[in-house]
Amino acid sequence: MEIVLALLVIVFLFITPAGQYQMQTLSPSSEARIAISPFVNKTFKEDLDEVLMAEVARQFMLRTNLQMVKEEEAEFLLRGEILQYIREPGQGQVSPTGEYKITIEVDAQFISVKEGIVVWKQRFGESATYSIFETASIQTEQEAIKEVSRKISEDIVDVTLNGWGE
Repeated sequence: MEIVLALLVIVFLFITPAGQYQMQTLSPSSEARIAISPFVNKTFKEDLDEVLMAEVARQFMLRTNLQMVKEEEAEFLLRGEILQYIREPGQGQVSPTGEYKITIEVDAQFISVKEGIVVWKQRFGESATYSIFETASIQTEQEAIKEVSRKISEDIVDVTLNGWGE
């Protein structure tokens, strides 16, 4: 009996692509609905919550099959807080080059409303550097904020998709 079971396991490993098997804890249907709550902005930087929320929504629409809905219609809910916004000279000192670094730190959680559980909860932090001179690809603080928001949004979607094994 043990030999038969061992043979079945070996056959299964060779039949499964590259011997890999992933269990999915939650699997969204093609009609799964998500609501993204406005991020709570605990920083001094105005409108940061709106920029980040818009980018998170954009990334979910681009990279998932989840439908964006109002909170009362959602199966899943994304909530977050913007904990830090730091703008500092690019090299950590007074910058004669006009280079600055933006860092944003966010706590986010993804909730299954149906099951009443937190699927994941994580802290995200990203940075971008910008220069006020024309030689840089990112030339304004607002462009740097959008770039950092994009990076954080991609991280949030990646964590969500990894939770489903996609």
